[in-house]
Amino acid sequence: MVPDALATVLVVEDDPGIAELERGRLEDAGYRVVVAGDAVAAAAHLRAGPVDLVLLDYRLPNGVDGLEFYSRLRADGFDPPVILVTGFSDEATVIRALRAGVRDFVTKSLEYLDYLPEAVLRVLRQVRTERRLAESETRFRDLADAAPLLVWLAGPDGNCTYFNRAWLAFTGRPLDEEVGDGWSDSVHPDDRAAVLGDYRAAVAARRPVTMEYRLRRADGEYRWVIDTGVPRFTAAGGFTGFIGSVLDITDRRHAEEAFRRVWEKAHDGMRLTDADGVIRRVNDAYCRIVGRPREELEGRPLTVAYAAARGPALLAEHAARFATRSDAAPFTAERVLWDGRRVRFDASYAFLDLPGQPPLLFTVVRDVTAQVRLEEQVRQAARMEVVGRLAGGVAHDFNNLLTVINGFGDLALDALPADHPARPLVAEARRSGDRAAELTRQLLSLSRQQVIEPKVLDLNVVVGGATRMLGRLIGADVALRTELAPDLRRLRADRGQVEQVVMNLALNARDAMPGGGTLTVETRNAYGAGAEPRPGGYVVLRVTDTGAGMTPDVRDRVFEPFFTTKPAGKGTGLGLATVDTIVQQAGGRVAVESEVGRGTTFEVYWPATAEQPEPSRSHPALRVGGGSETVVLAEDDDDVRDFARRVLERAGYAVLEAADGAAALALVERHDGPIDALVTDVVMPCLGGRELAARVAERRPGVKVLYLSGYTPDAVLRDGVGAAAVAFLQKPFTLGALAAKVREVLDAPA
Repeated sequence: MVPDALATVLVVEDDPGIAELERGRLEDAGYRVVVAGDAVAAAAHLRAGPVDLVLLDYRLPNGVDGLEFYSRLRADGFDPPVILVTGFSDEATVIRALRAGVRDFVTKSLEYLDYLPEAVLRVLRQVRTERRLAESETRFRDLADAAPLLVWLAGPDGNCTYFNRAWLAFTGRPLDEEVGDGWSDSVHPDDRAAVLGDYRAAVAARRPVTMEYRLRRADGEYRWVIDTGVPRFTAAGGFTGFIGSVLDITDRRHAEEAFRRVWEKAHDGMRLTDADGVIRRVNDAYCRIVGRPREELEGRPLTVAYAAARGPALLAEHAARFATRSDAAPFTAERVLWDGRRVRFDASYAFLDLPGQPPLLFTVVRDVTAQVRLEEQVRQAARMEVVGRLAGGVAHDFNNLLTVINGFGDLALDALPADHPARPLVAEARRSGDRAAELTRQLLSLSRQQVIEPKVLDLNVVVGGATRMLGRLIGADVALRTELAPDLRRLRADRGQVEQVVMNLALNARDAMPGGGTLTVETRNAYGAGAEPRPGGYVVLRVTDTGAGMTPDVRDRVFEPFFTTKPAGKGTGLGLATVDTIVQQAGGRVAVESEVGRGTTFEVYWPATAEQPEPSRSHPALRVGGGSETVVLAEDDDDVRDFARRVLERAGYAVLEAADGAAALALVERHDGPIDALVTDVVMPCLGGRELAARVAERRPGVKVLYLSGYTPDAVLRDGVGAAAVAFLQKPFTLGALAAKVREVLDAPA
């Protein structure tokens, strides 16, 4: 959470201890904080310099009421945004605070300091948004006044509240004579009743209205105009009135040209259809939206734009509209187009009754698919940010602990005879450590802080390996079927993450069939359908179960982190969220179809690649065991460092150990003998792993480097691992993994 441009917060609190706690918490969040112990000092601060927000105690010294003090400030011309802090949370206090104009209300409690910075940020953003809205309104009026068109605004009651300069110049009347219904005085007497009737009907129905009438110009001449009004709605759907524009169409040729420009240049798709559902005219935007040229649309049924299965229903809806002949307020609909694309439309329609011509239905559609997707991505990003902060905060220390627990567990298992009575106990503890490590890996996947190594993979090979393990995990009452496409293209992803996707989906399917059933795992090639079409197509993993299925509400939340329908203790709610994050990180997407009582299908779309898997490289000199080289070990966790040193010394290496990057650098400078490798933690105090490696390379060119970490926020390092340019070992690691990785790094060509 980053504050806006070092905002200044005035803390008004008579208790020095509480004031210092609030100051510390806000300063840690990046705010500039000043403290006033009473109303007098607070007023002085406000007069002395700019204050962006006031954190105001409800009870101030000398019997001063915080809200009364705020009221006096406003009367004196000071109106900073205020968050009221109090120990009282009764309804009367809240109502009084809101009536006084405070922005938020914080109740003192054990945890209120934790969410205080978030409350401050929320209020500051709210104030900034309000200012922007005011500026936007001013800009609109400036733009409208500069526009050559006649522009007007009306409130929700239909009374006009604004006319731009062009309108006032055209009629030659002042604004105060035009507002309300005064503008109608300039309408030709023969047109006035019809115009007012049409307009009031549109206001009542909250629908667009187009009127042609004669309007008196300032020189007394009546000019034919076309007046188009559009209802305005808030983001929440509330009706706020109309905005309209008026065009002089006295010259019919000019009017036709103007209509053609509006029709063809509009970003929204426009379509005219007759009573039989035949398309009579479309604009370019409509052709772009549905993906068909004009010649394949005009003169043909409107169903040619949509999936065939939807055709009869569309024609029935169209016939019903003509039967009622009523226009529609803007609405949102989802449609499947003729090419399989699923799109979301904002749409509206109105009937056109032109003299001497059959009625036509005029439909306006706006493709909001990308906007809806972006909104969902923003919501998902916000959820991921929360999980990311959690993962980043615990992963480093937790993985250090697991390295020690699992590592010394392995050492204990090596030391215990096969028949020792303690061996099963140590083995069970070791298995629990592996489960804890898997949970941490899921958290890191969700936060996108896990180091991954993308490679070109054959999904069939990955699925084949996973299904052999699944046969032992899903139970005898679940039948496992696989249908693998023989001509499957390749994908590029981290193998461990792909395996994790297969396992998570399969185990989730197993849990959906407590009474048994069939689990089907399929692979195939695809070019679109569940994902946006792309030239190279997709490699698809399809996992289907015959379980209970999901309700729409559950299906919509299935990828939320920590959301689960399983009983307490039976699921973390991270499995499917991890799948979604992994696939998105690889450039793909996950689609889900489910119906109660009919099972569930997950389809994972990975972008296909024309690359071929890299041939396995073999190094004749590679020794899986140990060696006699000298290794510098830099690790700030004492227990992890002790374990790693034991492993390396046990493998025969000479180990020079250091508790942080600075100490390791000093050790390198002092050591007279050769140094063959640097094994370093990534996140360390004083000097991080990547900077340490760079400085060691300056002093000892040719020293091999192996990075260790439970997580890394270092994007450069993660990218290097992904490109196979950096050697990395993920914590928690086993003694065998560390020894083998060090040997691999030492034996790799320079």
